[in-house]
Amino acid sequence: MSGIEPTTLPLQPQEFYVLSQMTEVMTYADLKTRCIGVAEFEASVVRLLELGAVTSSEYTIASAEVAQSEAGPTEESPAKESPANESTPQEEISGGDSHDAIAESKVASTKGSGPALRSDQPSRAVEALPEPTGLPDVEPVPEDDSRLERGIALDVDFQRCVLAAVDLETGINAFRVLGIGPTEDQRRIKRAFHALSRKLHPDAYFGQELGGYAPRLEKLFTLAKSSFTTLKESAARDTAMSEWFEDESQRRERAVVVAEVSAEYELGRRKAADRKRSERNQTRSMDRARRRANTNVENREQQVEALRVQAQSETESGRGGEALAILHRAKSMLGGSGPLFQKIEADEKKIGKIRGKEAYSRAVRARKMKSSKEAAALFDEAAALSPTLEYLTEAAISMAAYNPKRAREHAMGALSVLARRQGEGSASAALVGRAHYAAAVAFGAAGLMKSARSAARQAEEYLGDTPDLRALLKSLRVT
Repeated sequence: MSGIEPTTLPLQPQEFYVLSQMTEVMTYADLKTRCIGVAEFEASVVRLLELGAVTSSEYTIASAEVAQSEAGPTEESPAKESPANESTPQEEISGGDSHDAIAESKVASTKGSGPALRSDQPSRAVEALPEPTGLPDVEPVPEDDSRLERGIALDVDFQRCVLAAVDLETGINAFRVLGIGPTEDQRRIKRAFHALSRKLHPDAYFGQELGGYAPRLEKLFTLAKSSFTTLKESAARDTAMSEWFEDESQRRERAVVVAEVSAEYELGRRKAADRKRSERNQTRSMDRARRRANTNVENREQQVEALRVQAQSETESGRGGEALAILHRAKSMLGGSGPLFQKIEADEKKIGKIRGKEAYSRAVRARKMKSSKEAAALFDEAAALSPTLEYLTEAAISMAAYNPKRAREHAMGALSVLARRQGEGSASAALVGRAHYAAAVAFGAAGLMKSARSAARQAEEYLGDTPDLRALLKSLRVT
């Protein structure tokens, strides 16, 4: 057949049916097996050729041969004369309908005439119709229908067909009741009726359990008998045939719609499945990354704890500088936050106090030995390691002669700590006066005379008249 889509052609139901029955091995010798008359079949083929639905040269040749046979016998193939009142076996079988017999005679009379088909030409044939199945041609009810019964004499598939046919009842076509397609062949109709009757007749299940299906089988048996009677009459059969073609066309349209809806649903289902799979994979990837991160954190914390232990060991061995360097490396591994980071800062303060105390003791000894420069460096180290009020005060005083800028920084730190200590009520008058004296010395060395004089007056309030303060006031020209 051609590549034209049949649904786009203006086909009559009969022409559509003929086109749907054609296969790759069809010949005119098989016309007598068709389920419609030969004359109707020929007209349908000619129409299909005109519309381009059929392109095989065999149909054209066969149509020409039939036309030639209708024109009269040829010299090569004289027609046989038959008595006019002698009926053929085909006429007897079809109950007086001579379409099939006439067509068979026409095809036989044309054999040997006209051009022969080459072996390389494609031939087409209509499939032999299958034997009746003994089941109505209906869409079975779903497998989960509540009316289906287990453990009775009827199998589930047969129950589904019976329920579907009974549900339709008056709206079902006579051909579909018998489970066959449209046909003029009374033998085929009769065989279909007998095949169905063997499954529906009340005597077929004598003494067997039918559950609630006994009345349904009786109703369907009555419907089958009515359909068989209807298809015996030519006019009623033609009507049923037309209805079948119309119903078949609607079925095809519904099948297309169902296929489109199913395809759309399947596409949506696949997209949803892909989306869920993608989300699941993303979740798994995030979980793996989180586990790796947690593992890294655990490993890093273990390494930091090991460094803390090492720093403690260095501190106990008197190597505070090495201990602080180790703690600094541990802090850089943590990124500046967290409980462990705070522990390391506490460790640093602890070590700083120890080292600051040691540096302050050495500074005091150096000052007693009149090594003012060494004392200043040691006081500066002590203040940097442990910025207490006492260390900052002495560092500001001793550094004023060597590094005024550094001295001013220590003085500012001392005043800040002093303010906090005074708020807590933990600063003695002597310590407060000493801190203001240190600020006056550092500010004076840095050239901040106004701030220096103010600090000196505050120091005088706490210390009174001392030689060092009088000398300072004189240098600042405060009398």
